Amino acid sequence: MNVKEFLENYKNGKEINMFSEEFQIIYNKMQETEKLLWQYNNTFQSYKNNKDILNKIFETNLDESVIIMPSFHIDIGNVEFGKNVFINKNCTIMDIGGVVIEDNVQIAHNVSIITPNHDYNNRNILIPKQITIKKNVWIGTAAIILPGVTIGENSIVAAGAVVNKDVPSGTIVGGNPAKVIKEIK
Repeated sequence: MNVKEFLENYKNGKEINMFSEEFQIIYNKMQETEKLLWQYNNTFQSYKNNKDILNKIFETNLDESVIIMPSFHIDIGNVEFGKNVFINKNCTIMDIGGVVIEDNVQIAHNVSIITPNHDYNNRNILIPKQITIKKNVWIGTAAIILPGVTIGENSIVAAGAVVNKDVPSGTIVGGNPAKVIKEIK
């Protein structure tokens, strides 16, 4: 089984024991990604060279309009990007469950996007669920986006919000847990 087959098999809530032999493929991919991230986060490079490193991490050719500021942390590069995406400094994406970031998304610094959860009775079991961030979303500083969430189009997630449920399109959400504060017209 390769990484893509593993991810397809274990997305959207299918459980996996993180100490199983099968999960070793993900640990290996994490180590490969860590080497590339170290280079990305710790050496000053031109924008083109930085983009080359990101293309290796994500195994694709990112659109020129995608900007990811170092320092950046990710598990394995299981993210799909639209155009005009900006991710500020010190963001973490735990992406085993997959992340989709559509066009015109701004993500402030210190945001965490977390796709895996653990079984409450057996902490060795991971339960990955995809996170989707729709078009024209702005995520404020230090927000936390939890597994399985979809953030609707034209929405704003306030700084420090903990998003554990879907965000309706055209709303501002904030708090812990995040709740709708206002509708955007």
